[in-house]
Amino acid sequence: MSAVLVKRSTKPVKHPLAAVNMDQTALLAHLQALTGDLDPGDAGPADLHDLRRRLAASLRDLPGETPPDVATLPEESCLASQLKLAVAESPAERVPEGSRLFVVRRQAALDLQGLVSSASNPLAGQAPAKVFGPFSDELRNPVWFDEFLIGPTNQIVWTGHAEITLVVPAALVLPATRKLGYGECSIWVVASALTHSAPAGAYAGWKVKKATLEFSAAGTVSGHKLTLPGNATCHLTMTPDSTEDAAPPAGPGADAAAASLDRPDSAEVFFSGGAVTAIRASSASVTVFGIPIRRQARCTPQVFRQ
Repeated sequence: MSAVLVKRSTKPVKHPLAAVNMDQTALLAHLQALTGDLDPGDAGPADLHDLRRRLAASLRDLPGETPPDVATLPEESCLASQLKLAVAESPAERVPEGSRLFVVRRQAALDLQGLVSSASNPLAGQAPAKVFGPFSDELRNPVWFDEFLIGPTNQIVWTGHAEITLVVPAALVLPATRKLGYGECSIWVVASALTHSAPAGAYAGWKVKKATLEFSAAGTVSGHKLTLPGNATCHLTMTPDSTEDAAPPAGPGADAAAASLDRPDSAEVFFSGGAVTAIRASSASVTVFGIPIRRQARCTPQVFRQ
């Protein structure tokens, strides 16, 4: 298990390699620096305590480093007792084997900058596994913490193309591998391969029940990166996952909650030299702001019908 803590940014904090993990004094100092200015706010004391436990658990496995400069708390202070309790209880927190834990502090209701990130950023395209807050800082501003659990991935590139074209769940890739299969997961493709108007470094993802990747030629593997020959083709076949999250409570976002999406039963994407050359999918539809848009599968080039 590895863990990285991020404050106010989606860029992971880099830590020097060290053999000694963070001790209790450093843990308390980091917790105080990150959460000492917070009141429970709308979230309540229990949520703030849960956050501190999770932060302490993630920090434990980081290499030892110089603690931040923080004001010395009286031993009998309420905050000191709360931080010590969170540290004492943090060993009960668990992270799935092989996953990394990231915790991000933000002061906006929506982290717009985090929506578009490069594939090298482990948070690119990821949704929080849990959101803590809103709490209140010293100026009564709302503060949230997003927890991300990031599993291992493989990145697929083509020789002669520096940009990562596909990001898929990690799988064993042997030297002669020409086919990979996946169960329920997310498949990510660089958005510029789908539309030239996409922002640089943006990725589009599909939630799928199952998927297969077939290559015309085997590639070479270095770490978690699979590099295909420059003239190789790739055939991605997907069965979309049509499950939806529960509708949010009444309030902001009601229009999005009222939207409906009927995904295709199956879809195929064809790549050549790192570019998308064709997309095939069965019929689908979406209704947004009460406006239905239907996509009808045909033998001729497919178009959207409104």
